[in-house]
Amino acid sequence: MSAAPKQLSKRVQRRMTCAYMINDLREDPASAAHKVGFDRTSTALKWAKQMEEHGHCLDNGTRESANPRGPKPSWTEENVHKLHSALHADPTGTGAGRIASTLAKEDDTFPKLHGTTWARALKLCDYSCQKSTMKYNIDPEQRLRFCNSSRDLSLSSNGMFTDSKMFAMGGSYKPGKPMMQWAPNGQPRQRDGAKATHRVHAYAGVTAHGATKLYFASGTTGMKDNYKSPTKKVKKAAPANASRKRSRAQADEEG
Repeated sequence: MSAAPKQLSKRVQRRMTCAYMINDLREDPASAAHKVGFDRTSTALKWAKQMEEHGHCLDNGTRESANPRGPKPSWTEENVHKLHSALHADPTGTGAGRIASTLAKEDDTFPKLHGTTWARALKLCDYSCQKSTMKYNIDPEQRLRFCNSSRDLSLSSNGMFTDSKMFAMGGSYKPGKPMMQWAPNGQPRQRDGAKATHRVHAYAGVTAHGATKLYFASGTTGMKDNYKSPTKKVKKAAPANASRKRSRAQADEEG
């Protein structure tokens, strides 16, 4: 399946129209320049000559252009890929200027440019700043065991369903939230969902008769669930006398 043709800008279309009028229709250059809106006849002749020799009227600094505007960039694609590898190894994944400055100190051949220039270079090489996706190490079997241990069918309409929400506290860098990070276009980085340093936990419940108030708690990490289902069979503990009798009998046999 072929890719869709790239849409040309109005400026390039005007140049091509002027070149067509001069080269194919043999119209006077001054008249053609006036019709398309060029101020000078020399401009119309310039694009007509480029169209005849190179087959295009591009002059946006692209590689296809015969006469690219401005000086050549002082960076190469190899430099940009090296910068992205360093950004990928960085925990934050941002700060192209900061990472490039570190690379320039370590390698004398690495160009020393402004952070904005490196950001533009990354975009030209098909990189962009995208929101990362989170990866949480959750064991589904552990959740299923917890639900089965707390299951109680005898509650009927007297049951209550609870839910909670974590609010992370602290600085702007939160290891448990997605961040804007440099990555190839359409391939956002994936980060492990680590716990934040301090969080506030909000709880609420809903029943067939209404909802509860919203409760806030902090420091609940590591707490165990003390709920016990009344319908769950509990193993009877062995009587204390039995263990005493066995111990005395064993002592008599040994004696």
